[in-house]
Amino acid sequence: ELFTAANPFQAPRDEEPTVRSLLDAGAVRVEAELDGQPEIQADLRATIARVYDGLGRYAAAEPLARRSLEQRRSLFGPVHPAVAEGMAQLGELLAKQNRYQEAEPLLRESLRQRRALLGDQDADTAMSLDALATMLQARNQYQDAEPLFREALGMLGAGELRHQRE
Repeated sequence: ELFTAANPFQAPRDEEPTVRSLLDAGAVRVEAELDGQPEIQADLRATIARVYDGLGRYAAAEPLARRSLEQRRSLFGPVHPAVAEGMAQLGELLAKQNRYQEAEPLLRESLRQRRALLGDQDADTAMSLDALATMLQARNQYQDAEPLFREALGMLGAGELRHQRE
């Protein structure tokens, strides 16, 4: 029902909904209407945060990504593929804002968990390698970034990556 506002027969005639207005309304509704469904809340928060991130609205994305990660930790414990995904999302978001000291531990832990839980032939592991390498490159830590980029490229070049989501 998030996009009900986009229906021309139900939307007010004097204003057309925008992606941002739909996202803003959706973020509020996730909180209010999905109470008692924390896994769905966490997933929707992560999705809305991803769209805000894509729009460059980092200030709007960050609290949603943080809350999603908190919920996933509460639901699944500290080590789980969904937790690793949340850490990667928040870490990448912080890195885009040049908040590298906050981003780095999240990206490193996400990579560590994905290696342990998903293995080195998983696409998400390759994406974590790339995200960490990209952040290190942005910090001018080229010697640290290069082997990670090479490993990610080697994994991607092998063409046998799988997605192993729960």
